[in-house]
Amino acid sequence: MDMDSSSPLHLIKRSDATNPSCQLPALLGPPKQISCYSSAADGSVTQDGRSLRYFMYPSLGTDMSQGFPQFLLRHLGGHVKTPLDSLLRACLDRPDEISSADVVTWRGILYKMMLGFSVDLNVSYIDGTLYIEDHQEKSRKHTPESYPGYVTMLVHPFSLSLIYRPHHIISYVFEHICTTPPETRSEGDNSVLNISADELWVSIITRTLGDLNLLFGGEVDCIKGSYTGQPDCFLELKLTKEYDGNTGKLRNRRKWFMQSHLIGINEIFVGYRDANNILQRTEMLPVSECFPKGRDPQQDIDWGYRMLSALKQYCQKQTEGVRASARNSRVREGRIWRVLNRGTESGVSIRELTSVEVAAVNRRHVGQRIGILPAWYLDQKRNSTT
Repeated sequence: MDMDSSSPLHLIKRSDATNPSCQLPALLGPPKQISCYSSAADGSVTQDGRSLRYFMYPSLGTDMSQGFPQFLLRHLGGHVKTPLDSLLRACLDRPDEISSADVVTWRGILYKMMLGFSVDLNVSYIDGTLYIEDHQEKSRKHTPESYPGYVTMLVHPFSLSLIYRPHHIISYVFEHICTTPPETRSEGDNSVLNISADELWVSIITRTLGDLNLLFGGEVDCIKGSYTGQPDCFLELKLTKEYDGNTGKLRNRRKWFMQSHLIGINEIFVGYRDANNILQRTEMLPVSECFPKGRDPQQDIDWGYRMLSALKQYCQKQTEGVRASARNSRVREGRIWRVLNRGTESGVSIRELTSVEVAAVNRRHVGQRIGILPAWYLDQKRNSTT
């Protein structure tokens, strides 16, 4: 089906009556790591643990503003939303896990869906599996001189009075001082001035959510103790501002809980900074104690399950509506739906992209695409199951 236009269709709202086919509560099964990969600062990806870091206690009194100008100049283009390619390539030697997956996506997308955060997603439904990735808007090209704080950085490169200091950059510094350097760094370049957002280690997890088999990737900050190859050794690192001098009120506790709980992390190491970004104290926080009191996290998990089930059922029905002929097979498989969620009250809408929009999405990637997937992935996946 090649449509010239498509209007958004309301799919589901949290207050809607529960779909009768959904059995609630939708319980999460145990997490299992099936693969992993490392991404280096230069963007190269290897299916190993060379970017893995190990936890160590940081020094109190550390200035979390270190390296800000250097980090900013390296990442002026902003955060680029990651397609599924690296995750898919790391799973090619696990054909049974791929074939049995109902949903393939990122941990970051799952927790945003469950918590009702605003998301713009691209979705394809191929071979009975729902593939979900963030929609990447065309990014504006930046140069150092175009950044509003560039002149200030030149005059006062380490000034605490810098207006443009995103909190996530300070969090990268916290992660740096809490971990040993990965194998991708030599001793000489392990300075805080060389921190890169592109250097990370990703664990690929399978677990059930109700009757859905999930396969998703998520970045792991570090390992506590010995590496076991499973999530029981993973540790999440979080930095927050100290409130009232000693209360340490936690912000974003629902987000922290769901990020860690989904991937199977049991503890979060929390650092508390003052208004000048100086590390004041730390604590090891059990994930089970992170969710706000008086709320039930299962309600958020059930909402995520309902949304995923509704998406899968809708895309499956639309795909089956196209006559399964050789002439239509690539058209049917190459379809992409745009899914929008603007909060739990407004609900989730879906529309099929036009052929022009599909071409625009795929132009951002190298090589042939089928829907949001690289063609090489589908070719190898199908060859391994025949």
